[in-house]
Amino acid sequence: KFFPISVLLFTSGVLFGYFVLCRYGFYFMLSVFPPEELGVMASIGKYLELFQGVTLALGAVFEIPLLMYGLVRFDLIQRASFAKYRGHWVVGAFLIGGILTPPDPFTQFMLAVPMIGLYELGLLWTWFLPKPKSWNDGEVKA
Repeated sequence: KFFPISVLLFTSGVLFGYFVLCRYGFYFMLSVFPPEELGVMASIGKYLELFQGVTLALGAVFEIPLLMYGLVRFDLIQRASFAKYRGHWVVGAFLIGGILTPPDPFTQFMLAVPMIGLYELGLLWTWFLPKPKSWNDGEVKA
């Protein structure tokens, strides 16, 4: 049931990384560090390793709504907790954006904004879940 959604979210993250984030991130790196001064990054292997790491990390990051849905669905975290800590997530999104992207505020912003949007999408998606039954309702479940 959730496999197509998971594949769609992961693919969206990889495509976002490929077409948007890597393009501007590598442009930034080349403008700050000209190729003449980049003796270490001259090999194609290092370039592809960085490129692969960024796109796969973004594929995983785009799974946020599915992770939130699963946590609420299995009653591990209450939906109200996600709503309560929304501000913490915004700060965390910018921190993750700073770690996964080159060191400039533009690409950090380009990653943090979709992460915040995905968090809101996950919060909206959990809104439609039925209210969980209490674990201590006195019934024995088989």
